[in-house]
Order: sequence, then C-alpha cells, then structure tokens
Amino acid sequence: MGRFKNKIKVYIPDRIWQVMRIIFNPKKPKKKLRVEIHVADHCNLNCRGCDNFSCLAKPNYLDLNDYRKDLERLRELFGDDVEWITMMGGEPLLNKDITVYCSIAREIFPKALVRIITNGTLLLKQENAFWESLKKDRILLFVTKYPISFDYDAAKAYAEKMGVGFEYAFESGDVLKTMYMTPIDLEGRQNPKISYQLCGKGNKCITLKHGKMYTCETIPNFFTFNNFFGTDIKVTDDDCIDIYECDDPKKIMKKMASYAPACRYCDNIHYSSGIEWGLTEKKITEWVKK
Repeated sequence: MGRFKNKIKVYIPDRIWQVMRIIFNPKKPKKKLRVEIHVADHCNLNCRGCDNFSCLAKPNYLDLNDYRKDLERLRELFGDDVEWITMMGGEPLLNKDITVYCSIAREIFPKALVRIITNGTLLLKQENAFWESLKKDRILLFVTKYPISFDYDAAKAYAEKMGVGFEYAFESGDVLKTMYMTPIDLEGRQNPKISYQLCGKGNKCITLKHGKMYTCETIPNFFTFNNFFGTDIKVTDDDCIDIYECDDPKKIMKKMASYAPACRYCDNIHYSSGIEWGLTEKKITEWVKK
C-alpha cells in the first residue's frame, strides 16, 4: 500500500494530497502500545533541524528509579500489550547505564521488542560486557546511518559476531541521511487538528516522559528549545496523559490518537519532504517557520 501511495502522489498536488490524507486516513487508537523513552537528551552528533532538539540540549540522563517505576506502571496498565520499548535520545549510548535500562525493560516485558535507536558511532567503543548484556536480553540495535566518516558495516559485522541483532533504520542502510523537520510556528497559529492529522509522528512516536505519555517525541522536548532560545512554546497537562492518574489503557490510547493543543506550533501544512543532512549552526532559523 505504501508503494502505491508514493506512486499516485507524484500526480497529485500537495494540497489535494493533504486533504485526502485528512479525509481518508484518520488516526485511530492502536491495539498495542509502542513506546519511546529518552534515556539521554543530548547527542554526540550536531544535526541541523533535529526535531528532538538534541543538539541544543545539555547533558541529561533519565533517572533509573523513575524509569523502572514508569515501566512497572505500564505493565499494570497494558500487560503484554506493550509491543515495543525503544530507547531513544539524543544518543542513548551516551548513557553509561544503557544496558541497565535494557535489562529492566526485558525483566518487566519479557515478550516485548526492546531496541535501541542509535547513530551507531559509539558501538565499536563498547566493551564486551555491553555486547554480552544485549545478547542476553535480546536487544535490537536499530541504527541510523549518517553521511559521516564512520564504518557502519564494521559495526554491523561486529554486532553480528557478538550475536546482537542489528538493523538499519528507515531507508538509511543504502541512502544518505535526510532530516525531516517540521517548521515551528512560535505564535501557535496552526490548526492543531489539521496539523496533527498531517503529522507523521503523532500516534506513531508515542513518548513516555516522567510518568506522562505524549503522542509524539517533539512536544515533551519543546522545553529544550525554549531553554536554548528563550521562547515560550506552551506545553500543558492537556498535551499528555498521566499514567498514574488514568487507569484505563483504552483511554490512554485514545488520547494518543487525538491531537494535542501544542500541535498548533507545528506547521505541517507547509511541511517539506526533507532537507539534506548537515551540521547545525544552532540558529533559530533552522527550526522556525520563515
């Protein structure tokens, strides 16, 4: 179906295609939860237009006790209906306790896919204990390939030698990295319903942060953007759902499949298909709607 959509889109103007997506492809609550957890806010690469704002973040790691508590709560709510747990960043391998996070996830969710999304550049620096832990806990390395001086094939070969699953993320096994950046409207003038419906991340990149779940990873990280540029993008309790206050998993999934008020800051109507990867100059114009 995806290839068919790509073929017909060539012959359809963008605005009409957007209307078709809104009408014929409404977002529905998912039956199983695929959740992302940021174990490090910062990154060792400095990608321009990063929609996690990792290149603007100060070094910061997720508290292990809070992490365990949140996963145990997810277990209470969803049981084995937690399908994926993804360690995210920033760059998760900057967190020296990354294998501990993975082991906790495997302990609490023995049937789930547990994976690390990484740029891969720190893999060949890891000691044997890292590889042994990932192999024991059946952790998948999901690696994004960037156009930098790093031997990704050597990292892949070494992971396979150590018995650890390794996959290239998205299209990046063969193609140079493309950044997909949604322009930010600092005034929040976008229609949040339309912006959400056109978003490729909403209800797909569900993020758990400090006991609250968000429909994407950008909203809970707006604080990094605000801290760096002194802006006032507002994120409130209406933009998430507290997993300790809600006992109904269906209500949580319904919330993830609906727009958040903060969606008004994302200009998905004028969203571009992608920009060539490059290093950030940490100028607000890399993110803000022109």
